[in-house]
Amino acid sequence: MRAEFEERRGRLDPDAITVDKGAFVDRLHEALSLLATAEELGKFEASEGPLEGDGPTKGTHSVLTIGARALELLTHHTQRGAAFPAFLAHAVALPAGSILVRDGAVAIAGPVTTRRLEEFSRNKHFVHMSRPAISDLLAMGEVLAELREGNFAGLITDPPPTPTNVSRAIATQPWFIGHPFVQVARVALGLERPAPVPAPILLPPAAVPTRPAGGGPPPLPTRDLVALIQAILRSSQWLVLERLRLKLKRQHRCDVSSTELRAALLEAPLAEQILRYPRSVTGTAEVQILVWNPDADA
Repeated sequence: MRAEFEERRGRLDPDAITVDKGAFVDRLHEALSLLATAEELGKFEASEGPLEGDGPTKGTHSVLTIGARALELLTHHTQRGAAFPAFLAHAVALPAGSILVRDGAVAIAGPVTTRRLEEFSRNKHFVHMSRPAISDLLAMGEVLAELREGNFAGLITDPPPTPTNVSRAIATQPWFIGHPFVQVARVALGLERPAPVPAPILLPPAAVPTRPAGGGPPPLPTRDLVALIQAILRSSQWLVLERLRLKLKRQHRCDVSSTELRAALLEAPLAEQILRYPRSVTGTAEVQILVWNPDADA
């Protein structure tokens, strides 16, 4: 399944894809269905919610039941006047734990939008999905389409390529486990607890924590570390924090601890150039997802 996915993913150019809202929602539903199968959550069912529609102030609204769990899933990609803040004005009234997904290529700007998005995010989840992450879902959809057509039935595998086994195999792939939507969905469905938000770490300007004597080479100056992080995230669009740390070490010979990396993420202007989940970069969650904010390159 990894080879099948990588073949299709390799044919997709994230900068050239078109995001069709109906197909995009189908891919999100498929990702949730795979997660439900892998975690044995029960039957996946979907119906339309009241915010579903075709006008600029409408988006998609899925009311989902996954076994005994309920989840509301929204998408909105329109950037036209007050369309998005008008949509958010209705979305804030939805149940806690609801998920809103927006194409990362569609900017988020303006004080009203920012205020309403912050209000929405107090007890719900927002995913500003990068084009590479969307491309991952599109490739996944192609694999699942092949599965539905029975094109894997003739494979000789252990276990056999039944729909359930194939779904579980896809759900164990690193790209799926680390996907920002899957990570958020796991929290929304109660499979993982969000990281607590501790008190912020206050650092002097242009400084990062120093290593103890004899602990290795001197730390990279903050401005240089920030520049490296900017370049990596701008290229990758999103990374799990630990993956970012490994890229710094392996590709740039910059060996920083998780604490030093989290501290660098607080530095201006980097702090305003990334979107993160969980929102606090000072926490100790094993999975911290960092997404390059498309507005940073505007």
